[in-house]
Amino acid sequence: MGFPRDMVVAAMRAAFMNADRAVEYLTNGIPENLQAGTMDVDAGADDADADEPSPSTWEELSRSPAFLAE
Repeated sequence: MGFPRDMVVAAMRAAFMNADRAVEYLTNGIPENLQAGTMDVDAGADDADADEPSPSTWEELSRSPAFLAE
C-alpha cells in the first residue's frame, strides 16, 4: 500500500499484531491512547505483583508462575 516501514511497524504494535486493525490504523490514524509512549501497560496490573519483575525472555516467561497458571 506504500506506507513507510516505521508507520507500519507502529501500526502493527498498536494493533497487537492484528493486520486488519493495523490497516485501519494506517488509513485512519492510531488512536492517541495506543500511540507509543502513551500506553499505560500496567493499567490493569495487580499491586501485589509489583515486587516481581516482568519476564524479558521466552525462557523466563515459560517458567513464570503466572504463565504456568494459564
